[in-house]
Amino acid sequence: MDSVKVLGSTSMKICHKIEVVCSCPSDALGDVYQCEIHTERVIKVEDIIETVDSLKDKSMYQESVAEYLRRTLRAKIVLRGTHYGRISTEVVCE
Repeated sequence: MDSVKVLGSTSMKICHKIEVVCSCPSDALGDVYQCEIHTERVIKVEDIIETVDSLKDKSMYQESVAEYLRRTLRAKIVLRGTHYGRISTEVVCE
């Protein structure tokens, strides 16, 4: 995954937002997370989509999903989800 070079010395703060879907190992139900990808460099949206789509058939806990996205996209990840309709969880990976 290559980052795109931007001309000039402008400091950027970028936040991409995308829905992430994968299966929970505890109950095998599909979980839907709201994800923020915070970066100071350009990440191609095609790379973000490809990375997120690769999780659709995986069974992972929310914390593992956040860490996978952080390592793969090399960015700060904020991943929000609701479990059993009662617990709202936010995972921040830097």
